[in-house]
Amino acid sequence: MKNNNHLFIVDDYPMGYDLSRDSSYLLMNELKLQGAKVQICHMFGLSVRSGEVFADEVAVNEYEVVWVRKDPPVDRAYFEHLQLLSLVERKYPNIKFVNSPTAVLEINEKLAIFNFPDLIPETLLMTASSADMTPIYEMMQKTGFAVLKPLNSFAGGGVRKIDTEDFGSIRQILAEVAESDEGFCMVQEFIPEVSLGDTRIHIVNGKPVGALLRVPPSDGFKGNIHAGGTAMRGEITPELEKVALEVGAWLMSRGIFFAGIDTINGKLTEINVTSPGVIVETNETSGVELHKLIIEELKNV
Repeated sequence: MKNNNHLFIVDDYPMGYDLSRDSSYLLMNELKLQGAKVQICHMFGLSVRSGEVFADEVAVNEYEVVWVRKDPPVDRAYFEHLQLLSLVERKYPNIKFVNSPTAVLEINEKLAIFNFPDLIPETLLMTASSADMTPIYEMMQKTGFAVLKPLNSFAGGGVRKIDTEDFGSIRQILAEVAESDEGFCMVQEFIPEVSLGDTRIHIVNGKPVGALLRVPPSDGFKGNIHAGGTAMRGEITPELEKVALEVGAWLMSRGIFFAGIDTINGKLTEINVTSPGVIVETNETSGVELHKLIIEELKNV
């Protein structure tokens, strides 16, 4: 397969959106420069006719490579579009998916870290209806804080830092973060070194190929670029390389070709598989051409 015919399934870019900072747009442009054909389809452009899944007017099986780049939130519509693409993946195993829609359906970016208990900070999963809240209070005794995360957002959306004074309202706070009394909320140990930044490591074909340090603003704790973080040159230390290779091997076994793992002070905090970004920022700060590395490595799978 020559990888000359590519389909990108992306969000419908809103008016005023800065395409120059968009990872998918960068990948598409590079593919075009290399002579490939690139077609864009939005999630609502998928349909099924005569047993085949179409992207607008073209059957998805007509493409050699399908890039699944729809951002969360992971809602009902998100699951449905992945299920349609999974039909194609099973029927046409020669198509390359970046990433496997079946794998993305299975892997929640927050929950996936529980596959690596020795690599993560202390982490709980609870609902507002959980019987015992004392584990959260005990966790906060280390630093006075904890970090709460919804399971299906991205770019730091909905993430909240609480202190021991908030514990009296912990059930209400859990419900707010999870957006329901029954919804799960991740409660993670607060790592003070986050003030120095979190490191996004890009994993391609199971290997770490680039890193970005994201430093939170002085009045915040989120390093996410969309949340006001500052992009700086990241370093893949021997410690982080070991983490990345272990996670990378697990991802490859499940059909995840391109992912981004987030780490704070050497601890794994998230595994991003839906539409890993910050390629532009990594290129600018590290002097690499990550988008070209990704496309080149795709030829080896």
